[in-house]
Amino acid sequence: MKIVALSYITLCSILGPNALSYANPTETNAELMQQWISLESQKGKLQTDWREQRQQIEQNLNLFELEQQALQKIIDKSSEVTSEVDERRLSLLSQQTILETEQQKVSQQLHNVSQHMQHLMLRLPPPVQIQWQEKIALINQVAASNSEKLERMLSLFKVADDFDKRIAIHRTSMSISNEQGKPQNMMVTQIYIGLSQGWYVNEDGSAWGYGRASSLGWQWWHQQEAQTELGLALNPKALMKIRDALDNPTTATYLAVPVSISLGNTNES
Repeated sequence: MKIVALSYITLCSILGPNALSYANPTETNAELMQQWISLESQKGKLQTDWREQRQQIEQNLNLFELEQQALQKIIDKSSEVTSEVDERRLSLLSQQTILETEQQKVSQQLHNVSQHMQHLMLRLPPPVQIQWQEKIALINQVAASNSEKLERMLSLFKVADDFDKRIAIHRTSMSISNEQGKPQNMMVTQIYIGLSQGWYVNEDGSAWGYGRASSLGWQWWHQQEAQTELGLALNPKALMKIRDALDNPTTATYLAVPVSISLGNTNES
């Protein structure tokens, strides 16, 4: 009853003395008790709601913390990935710079080899020169890659190497001075032993000569000039027999022709 009395006193202080002078004390006490019970009920409901909301808020806070931790891990991982990507990118750029430098060196070396091949081509036998002239221009094409240029160079060296490993016969037209000293085109058969030595003879043996690579390029000497260059007699009939033997290998026999080997101007046969 102390609580009721306290509530009654509080209510009286709120309503004032005039309010109580007109109220029935029994009805007033009942109303106050009902108000107090209602307030207590509302207070309990508020406390219950608060506990439920607090629990929900705490759960939400826990979820937010977990999400924050997960996001932080993603951010940290993203930073690591970004760092790794940057390092990889820098490594690739460094490798690219090295490759470009090496590519420039290779390009310069290929250019030097190409220039050397231009000079070397002049010293090759005419049939090989013709093959080189057809393809060597492709090496210097700007649009060609280094690998394409290298492949073309190797193909030309292979042509020369194959020619150097065999006895080759080649029929062509040559400009040869006649007895009056006037140049005359006639069909001849050229015979080559490798890349360094060659002879030619026409159909009836009236025109013949000797050729080899010199410092000025491939050079032909005709008839008496050939014998002077060789320092030995050069028999056109022997050349004709070699020609016939190459055309018909079953009739081949041992034949000797003079050659010139540049070892202190020594000539050998």
